[in-house]
Amino acid sequence: MGQETLLNISEASRILGVSEAALRQWTGEGKIKAFVTPSGHRRYSQADLKKLPPMSTEQRESLEAMTRSIVNKILEDPVKYLKVNGSNNHCEMIKELFQLNTERNS
Repeated sequence: MGQETLLNISEASRILGVSEAALRQWTGEGKIKAFVTPSGHRRYSQADLKKLPPMSTEQRESLEAMTRSIVNKILEDPVKYLKVNGSNNHCEMIKELFQLNTERNS
């Protein structure tokens, strides 16, 4: 037997017609299996991707809208998001990284 063809997340998302963020979400939810390289990168089996049923335009649009909404909420105000959903250590790290004054968010 030949060696299995593994695709990176960019190639796999292009084949499926979804964003990389959506594919990461599906992988995290266990809907799609990914192999993780020693350096932490996801690889997807081309054979496994071909087994998936095609996504309807409506499903794709709905998924993309949901993914955009989640990403926009996180990027809109990362400190506020992490205060609600994360730990204080992460908040401090984000504040330093982006040099944010969070007094306006309190």
